[in-house]
Amino acid sequence: MTLQLNTMIENQGQIRSMELPPTWQLLDSHVPAAASPSYVRFGPVNVPQVELIIYHAQRPLPREVQESLQSILAAKENLLTKSQIDSLSVMLREASLQGAFNFLSARSQDWNGKKVILVEGRWNDTQQDRFWMFIPDSAECESVQEVWFQAPVAQYPAHLKQARQAINSIRWA
Repeated sequence: MTLQLNTMIENQGQIRSMELPPTWQLLDSHVPAAASPSYVRFGPVNVPQVELIIYHAQRPLPREVQESLQSILAAKENLLTKSQIDSLSVMLREASLQGAFNFLSARSQDWNGKKVILVEGRWNDTQQDRFWMFIPDSAECESVQEVWFQAPVAQYPAHLKQARQAINSIRWA
């Protein structure tokens, strides 16, 4: 990954480039040499708990999840049904646990030329809102890379526009 002074992220998995707001900075990262989860976390200067994360679990999804994801992405853009969301529970991790996450929206959508899954909702225990993108690594959907913006409910609206601008700027590898 490359981070230049103009807050341009380059060569991060499926992301060829993404431009961060000028007032945002690298908060921390974990990019191991071995095949284990990696992440890079950014946020506005001096605003704790407001963060944009690029995450990759570095492991394949179970075959049935791959097949479900392929089917969802091959169809016309749409809101996901409860059964489709349930079929992606391994991918959604803790969000799929009963009462953990309040889904406001889950849908498939073209994002700058790549079909992705978008989830919006709220973590019930921490009262943080999340805009969450799942990016398949290939047509086979063997694994996904994730990008999410998350912030406490009271701060989310104030930073969402900048976060969405950054996510809108994504160019795919």
